[in-house]
Parts: sequence; C-alpha cells; structure tokens
Amino acid sequence: MTDPQRKVAEIFGFAVFKMLLRFVLILSAFKLGGNYTSVCIILLLAIDLATQSIITAMEAFSLDLRDKVWMDTLTNRMFYRNFIEEVRLGNRPDVDEMFSISTKEAVADIKKARLDTGQNVDMGWAGKVGWGTWSFFSNIFAYAAGYGIPMIISTL
Repeated sequence: MTDPQRKVAEIFGFAVFKMLLRFVLILSAFKLGGNYTSVCIILLLAIDLATQSIITAMEAFSLDLRDKVWMDTLTNRMFYRNFIEEVRLGNRPDVDEMFSISTKEAVADIKKARLDTGQNVDMGWAGKVGWGTWSFFSNIFAYAAGYGIPMIISTL
C-alpha cells in the first residue's frame, strides 16, 4: 500500500507534466505549421478528453467501491456486536432481523460521520445542477486556456 500523500504528489506531478507536454506539443504544431496542424490538434484534444473521461470514471468507481466497503464493514461490525449481545443474554438470534437492524444502524452511522466531517450527504437538485454547471464552465475555461494560450503564443 502506498502512502496517500506520496500518491497525491505523484498525481500532481503527472498533471503538471501533462499540461507542459500539451503546451509544447501544441506550440510546436503551430510553429511547424503545415497541412496537418489542425488534425494533430484535434487528435491531441480527443486523446486528452478520452484520458480525462477514463480518470473521472475510475474516480467515481473507486468512490463507489469505498462507500460499499465502508457500508459492509460497519454492517458486519454492528451485526456481530448485536449477535454476541443476543447470545450473551441467552436469546436465540434472528439473523435476518439482525442484518436488517445492522444495515439501518450502518446507514445512520455513515450519514452522521459525513455530517460530522462536513460532507454534504444530499446536495439536492439545485446543488447538483449548480455543481454540474460550475464543472462545465471550469472545463471550458481550462481547455480554452490549455489549448488557446499556446495557439496565441505560436502566432507571435
């Protein structure tokens, strides 16, 4: 298992490397000119968008997987705590009912932990639309800057 801080540093380093390489490639494509400059830029943009899409999908998948593991771990912990308590009291435990109760306790515990750490459990419709709009325009700005600045510099 890797150190999370080291992994974040590696991701940041790769992001900077990708930006600089993209800048150099676009700048050199426009400086060299030729008939295939626009094709090269479109191909570079398509590859960049594809890799960013894959990264975003992997991030969503890993967050979903993390939540499932968290939920399973809490459910199992609460189930066995309740099961041992029932056995200690001399009762015959109802396993299905205990899993149902444990799942409800785990969901409540996760919601409480998210609220305690400042994570918004339910953004609501307006929050999701707002966040999506912000993401859309920030991507337009980032790609316009990333591809536009080298094009402008190459014409100077």
